[in-house]
Amino acid sequence: MKRMERHRKYRMNPLKDILADNEFYHGTTDYKAIQILYEGFRLKRKYCYWGRSGMFKEGIYLTKSIGVAEMFAYGDIVFKCRLSDKTSILRIDEKYDYKIITSLKHEFGRNILTGDISKAMPANKHLTKKELINLLNYRFHKDFWRQNKKGEWCSEISPSIRHQLKLHKYDAIGNTENEAGIAVFNPAFVKPLKMFHFGYNGTRPFLRKLDKREFASDLAQMISELMECCDNENEREEMEYIESLLQRYRQENFIEI
Repeated sequence: MKRMERHRKYRMNPLKDILADNEFYHGTTDYKAIQILYEGFRLKRKYCYWGRSGMFKEGIYLTKSIGVAEMFAYGDIVFKCRLSDKTSILRIDEKYDYKIITSLKHEFGRNILTGDISKAMPANKHLTKKELINLLNYRFHKDFWRQNKKGEWCSEISPSIRHQLKLHKYDAIGNTENEAGIAVFNPAFVKPLKMFHFGYNGTRPFLRKLDKREFASDLAQMISELMECCDNENEREEMEYIESLLQRYRQENFIEI
């Protein structure tokens, strides 16, 4: 039975799930979900091809909004996660000091506001933490952070900004109070708590209790479909690894193989 058919037939009983201040949602696919379940969040692993194409490249993307999490939940799986209190977050609220922006423009030229920071600044120069905070908030407010010299829109923030964030020891960037959420660069600071299925009550998104058999069945079907189109040894090896995790999941949850 197709996913949307299941969601329509499911008796709508929205799960009351209250998030604590340090709790967020993370949407993902079935086969990534089982890796998170057994390995936690990681960025550097043998079979990992996600968390690299977002606005900030490699990172764990978290949000307070079920709807936003669903946009990334291609397998209708949403995790509830806890963020470590030790996480250092550069807050994006689009508020900035125009005097600092003007000073940066005078010192480095307009490209510091719209282009690649590394090309706008001499190699021996670095932004102060205050300058970085104000510059990023300005760029987000003006949308200059993703526009290049040709006026083309980019899908990601430049590597030079990631470098500046690292210099000032930021573990994440974004707004914990905003539904757009945050990108966390250190996966050790994010702990998966519980897995849910995603559904709709009319047009309203909600989380429902995970049906373990449904999850196992959907994942098995996905593995089968991906195996059919595997055209190299590495892809097949990856699917075999995911299948081994599925077998483990079935055994632990007494689901017949």
